[in-house]
Amino acid sequence: MLADALLDLSRRGDIVPRPLWGGLEFGDESPLRRKAAEVAVDYHTVENRNKRKSMQQRRNTLAQQMKVIEQNAQPGQQSLQQLYASVESNLALAKHAEEWEWKEAKPQEPETAV
Repeated sequence: MLADALLDLSRRGDIVPRPLWGGLEFGDESPLRRKAAEVAVDYHTVENRNKRKSMQQRRNTLAQQMKVIEQNAQPGQQSLQQLYASVESNLALAKHAEEWEWKEAKPQEPETAV
């Protein structure tokens, strides 16, 4: 499922939200950049720690948002399946109604007693 794949990517940090468009893109928070920030010469500075913390918070926020999307998508998917089943049933009924016709009953012949 797409949501699962996106959730896996967000957990790995390969994608980040694009604030203006609301979409996802590969960005500054790639695993390589994250690793580089962890082993950089200034890894112990407050600025670097804050930068890594900011990256982690964005990844966590994205993961939470994707879980919510997945939870909201599941009922939508179920509704679509029910709608499809209803349409199929209605089409079968319509086809039956078009083909159905009254049949005249044949008069019964009186039985003769033997």
